[in-house]
Amino acid sequence: MQILIVMPYLSPCTLLKYIQTQRKGAGVWCFPENMAWSIFVQLISGVEYLHENLTVHQNITLDSVLFDSEKMRVVITGFNVAEIVPPDMDYRHTDATATLRQKHSPRRTYINPYFTAPETLEHANNGIRSQDRISIRAKSDLYSCGVILVS
Repeated sequence: MQILIVMPYLSPCTLLKYIQTQRKGAGVWCFPENMAWSIFVQLISGVEYLHENLTVHQNITLDSVLFDSEKMRVVITGFNVAEIVPPDMDYRHTDATATLRQKHSPRRTYINPYFTAPETLEHANNGIRSQDRISIRAKSDLYSCGVILVS
């Protein structure tokens, strides 16, 4: 079985790289409000799409969001620690406890503590039901978007 992902070409510029480039020339620099709002709305829409399709990203950072400054478009990348929730365990509608199915075999992962919700760091798989763990991580995706907004 092969899985192919087709994406539009974006220059290999992340939000982090774009912000760093802008700050070099201006010292302290931030996005204009309308630009920040546009990026944030696209980011939240992308996370909403992931959650509707039962995928939790878990590592949304400035470095995992590609940015096309000409078209003002963002694309979420970096799904190396994302988890796919089994359809019978839809964390939005059920209390079922099932074993979480992961895209890859269990492994140590690095999650940036600055972009991760405190609940996720505090409860990092310590005796929490799979259902609650997924719900916390899904909320952590939204927390990460908020951190990006104020970055």
